[in-house]
Amino acid sequence: MKRRYEQTVSGGWVAVLIPETPEDQAEIERLEIRGEVNDYASFGDRRAEVAAAAPRLSRLQRRILAWLVAEEQRTRGTMAASHEDLVRALVALGFEGNVSTSLKGLEAKGLVTIARTPGGKAEAVDLTNTARNRVAALMASCE
Repeated sequence: MKRRYEQTVSGGWVAVLIPETPEDQAEIERLEIRGEVNDYASFGDRRAEVAAAAPRLSRLQRRILAWLVAEEQRTRGTMAASHEDLVRALVALGFEGNVSTSLKGLEAKGLVTIARTPGGKAEAVDLTNTARNRVAALMASCE
């Protein structure tokens, strides 16, 4: 039986049991009868909580967001940051490779928007309101 741990919005942790065999399913049912686990129906509320939790970010993704916030403050939000400038800055900080992949992940999570050339290359990167709010909350928690 596999176990996966997920963090809820309230900061608690939930263990998700994933049966792989009929025996695993029977074990979950025994635990449920004894009141040691919630069944999937009652777990639905917690699943919604977990889905609403802030997405996890890699070290590189956090650094990208930090750089974009600093760049936005520098330009006073008048223009999106250049993809090329972002890559140069990250390489200078020792982060090499996978920048485009990390940006795609941030875009999929709704934290950045990527403006592309007609050829499909990334041209400019900008924070979304969700990212601005998340970064502001993180900065407030550090003070």
